[in-house]
Amino acid sequence: MSQSPQRVEVVGPEPSPELLTFLEGAAPGPVALDLVADPGASPTLIGNPERVARQAQRLADWLRRRRRSLLIRAEGALFGPVFSLALSADLLVLQGNVVGGLAIWEDRPLPLPGDLHVLTSRLPTGAAWELLLLGERLDGEELARLGLASSGETGGAAWEAALAGSRVAGEALAALRPRGPSRALAEALERTAFARCFARDDLSEGLAAFRQRRPPRFS
Repeated sequence: MSQSPQRVEVVGPEPSPELLTFLEGAAPGPVALDLVADPGASPTLIGNPERVARQAQRLADWLRRRRRSLLIRAEGALFGPVFSLALSADLLVLQGNVVGGLAIWEDRPLPLPGDLHVLTSRLPTGAAWELLLLGERLDGEELARLGLASSGETGGAAWEAALAGSRVAGEALAALRPRGPSRALAEALERTAFARCFARDDLSEGLAAFRQRRPPRFS
């Protein structure tokens, strides 16, 4: 049995009400999304960061309690929690030029709820630190090299196969996906990692280097 993906247009790093409403009310079975963003979209937060953080927390809560597979086909520039959502997919297929990274607030990378857990669990340590400290971005080629995404004919074939046998493929992907720690433990680990991150002198140096557009001099 096949299904059609839900198309969601993304504007900036804030999870849209449309996206959150769809995820929280999705019918049983695999969740399939077409995330479409402007390739030239800005990572800078436009709205109130507290409001954006509340939206990000809703998305993080959904990701932590989900027991269904998540299929995402993405295109354009994805930032903040929307990028974390893409990285969390069991199957991520890229279309065209894709780039992703953290949201930016007052010229600094701003990890929002859920970002730190996803980045540190899905990315190599070095890549995660570059995004967290320097606001670096990952393009589609790097995501594919890290084994986090597919593209081209291979990605298209995987996408069509997953949709065509959505229930069976979804159950298989869900079985393969690690269940991970409980929500309470995951939140405790995230708070601990976040505190350690901001206790390091390297954070101040990384932010200073980012603002001054120079290579960092880490200790």
